[in-house]
Amino acid sequence: MATIYTPNSEPMKEIDRLINEAKMGSTGSLRTYYNTYYNEINRINNEVANANSDLDSYPEKQRKYLDAERGII
Repeated sequence: MATIYTPNSEPMKEIDRLINEAKMGSTGSLRTYYNTYYNEINRINNEVANANSDLDSYPEKQRKYLDAERGII
């Protein structure tokens, strides 16, 4: 189409508008996915931190058993 129309012609302006609209839509979708996964990773990291802090309160033998069970030792 670029060989038929000039860059400032109405058909080319419309194509440019549609391309820009598609870019903006995909950027918004990607941002939404990123925020969703980022929040989920933070939630999981908080759960892991809480579980680790709970382990600190267990007696020594129980901690060693749980560490062995988790494959840390």
